[in-house]
Amino acid sequence: AASPAAVVKWPPAGCVDNIAWSALDDDGVIEFAATRDMCAGDEALMSYGERSNDHFLMYYGFVPPRNPHDDVIVFSDVEHAL
Repeated sequence: AASPAAVVKWPPAGCVDNIAWSALDDDGVIEFAATRDMCAGDEALMSYGERSNDHFLMYYGFVPPRNPHDDVIVFSDVEHAL
């Protein structure tokens, strides 16, 4: 069993976005801007969103330890279920 210090809560408590992104042009340039006043040294925080574990692994290279938004697709459609 994991020791209490090794248990990671997801998402981290008190984690609130303080930046947002927007695409600027067709070259794929993305701009990040603060959504509230920030001081030098403040950590920039932005949620990955409500994603499944397979999405996290494929696009971000990690899987959260506990993900309330994970899902399982048993059948892709009714035809495959029959």
